[in-house]
Amino acid sequence: MSSGAVGRFWKRCVLWKQLTVYISIFLGVYFILISGLRLSTGFDSLIRKVTFSKKMAPIYQHGSQAHGEEEYEGYDDANPTMLESSHMNYSVQGEAGEYYEGGQFYDTMQTDFPPPDNPHFQPDPPSGPVKMNRDSKTKEAEKKAVLVGGVNKSSSFKLDKKKFDSEQRIRKSLLGEQCKKNDPRKVSKQSAHTMSHMMLIAPKHELLFCYIPKVGCTFFKRLMKVLNNNIPNTIDPYSISANTVHIIHMDYLPTAPKRKTEILQSYRKMMFVRDPYFRLFSGYLDKMFMARPSIFELSRYIIKTFRPRSTPAERKCPIDVSFEEFVRYVIHSNTYKTHLNYHFEPMHTLCNVCGLDYDVIGKLETFTNDVYFAMDKINQTSKLPKNDFRSVRIEDELKTVVNYAFQAKNNTCMTFGQRLRRLWRRAQIRGFLSLNLTFPLTDAEAMVTTKKAFLKLIKDAQFKSREDSTLQRNKLDAMIQIYGKVPMTVLLKLQKLFEIDCKLFGYDPKPDIIFRRELLRSSPFNYFNLIKVR
Repeated sequence: MSSGAVGRFWKRCVLWKQLTVYISIFLGVYFILISGLRLSTGFDSLIRKVTFSKKMAPIYQHGSQAHGEEEYEGYDDANPTMLESSHMNYSVQGEAGEYYEGGQFYDTMQTDFPPPDNPHFQPDPPSGPVKMNRDSKTKEAEKKAVLVGGVNKSSSFKLDKKKFDSEQRIRKSLLGEQCKKNDPRKVSKQSAHTMSHMMLIAPKHELLFCYIPKVGCTFFKRLMKVLNNNIPNTIDPYSISANTVHIIHMDYLPTAPKRKTEILQSYRKMMFVRDPYFRLFSGYLDKMFMARPSIFELSRYIIKTFRPRSTPAERKCPIDVSFEEFVRYVIHSNTYKTHLNYHFEPMHTLCNVCGLDYDVIGKLETFTNDVYFAMDKINQTSKLPKNDFRSVRIEDELKTVVNYAFQAKNNTCMTFGQRLRRLWRRAQIRGFLSLNLTFPLTDAEAMVTTKKAFLKLIKDAQFKSREDSTLQRNKLDAMIQIYGKVPMTVLLKLQKLFEIDCKLFGYDPKPDIIFRRELLRSSPFNYFNLIKVR
């Protein structure tokens, strides 16, 4: 090979070597950049996980204490509100699935776990909705999960049952201790009346249920009808009309001594209770505020007895009973045993709570989970709604109150427009409608509207209101406002009346939102301006 050929070959080798170096450098830089990006992404992910864990740790702890680690959901948008006027630590329970604790509002009709009964527990809610990436397996598992009344019957179900059983032991232990401290004859003085009128039975499932008015009794009556298969084509309790269930035949505890004793000894026994102050408020809202004609006789008595210088017109059409007059009546009637109405009697007088050994003591504040597990005890969870209770309950409740209003359309004590306005306001107080939505009909338009048209109108309004975050606090604001109009001397008498119920079932006998009114700021919205009292 000539020297020129060798030179050219050598030059080619040098060029290839240089090219190889350049390629190596390029690939090295490329992999360094990619690795750095992955490291940065991983670090950011780690930061997000740590931040998420810190934010959600109280929520998961909350779920673990109650019914396992489940996803936290708020009222509608996972954004619970704080009371603006104070940061007091108090615990108050409300309607089925509603819970206000330590300045926080929860809705267990939609939440997958109930708040604990511990009045000192204050979860730290997330600042807004938290979105999590889920892989395909997780999504598929979620599709296959059985949802009954908002409870996820998944792998944590066994743990949840243990928590439920533990909570039941606590409730029954408290009840037993308090029954020993109180005279059983005083606690269960109306048990004879209860035996024939309050206790429903489902013989096929050997179940006895004692219902208490204003503690979901309409739902439980319907549930017992479904368990007894008394009405064809009933899938779940909500497939029975709420207006119908109060007038049809129910299966009560027999009065024959031998059979009654057999049932009381052998059947599984259940009951549900509720915070007494919320129960009383609910009774006023449904009976007095809505001016039910069926309660007019009692309303006349209240006005005549507890309204100084009442007029004949007020007694003839008793549509404006004030909350203070109502509270005075409840205290007087239960103290002196006159003009009693079982909707407003203390719970301990209705179900012989110290004379019977109840297997399940549910609470309306943890309604969804308690009713699910109560039915699990008799293997009848299939009789419960397959969707979350809250959405089903709201639609059912709106339909029910509209039916009641149209049944009373021809009552001459108030115009039909006035009656529908109260219905609309009740829906606002219950947190179904935004306070910004004023009643849309004139009196003339109300008179000609049909039940179907008005039901659509209020359902559309409820749909529009879903994005209103202030809905969460409407009912509590209304309670603060109306209890705030009752003199403290009267409230202290009411506290004494509720004392036994609170001790037996673990409720606060003197809740701050009622008795520490100087620390609370009342809502500027007048919830009860439709009640006209001189």
